[in-house]
Amino acid sequence: MQALLGFIVLASMVGGAVGLLMCLSPARRQTGKTIALGSVACFVTIVVVLGINGPGAPATAPVAAAGVVEPKPENLSRSQILANFRISAISWHKEAFGSVMVASFRLHNDNPMPLKDIEVTCASSGPSGSIIDKNTRTVYEVIRQRSLLEVDKLNMGFIRTETTDTKCRVTGYSRA
Repeated sequence: MQALLGFIVLASMVGGAVGLLMCLSPARRQTGKTIALGSVACFVTIVVVLGINGPGAPATAPVAAAGVVEPKPENLSRSQILANFRISAISWHKEAFGSVMVASFRLHNDNPMPLKDIEVTCASSGPSGSIIDKNTRTVYEVIRQRSLLEVDKLNMGFIRTETTDTKCRVTGYSRA
């Protein structure tokens, strides 16, 4: 990286000198100005980047795909870690004469570290839309960083027979 920056600095300095020499000729003055200004702009940009990061630092900070600086796993708060979990493709049905909920879903761990023992809470509602029941179960698996886990037919426990809909979310975890 240092060699590349050194080469760019050298090329911009040579380009600036060539551009200034071209300005001496009336026929090539406009081209010389463009080359000289481009070289100076390149040089100034590199000096600013090195000044911000320091001479021994890399030219850029580690950046995630979305263009945001990636936080270190140990710096994430509990609420940030929970916010990086998603549950998708949830399906559920009643068993045992309509008194037990069995759910299948995908757990997405968008966190930068593996987690285990994921606590899932499902809030069930009745025909009016009011929440009438909550069930919490733990998925005793390790989910690697930035991956997903298919959970199939998890017994969520007893529910009220009036339950018509449920929404699930991750409410707890342990560090792997």
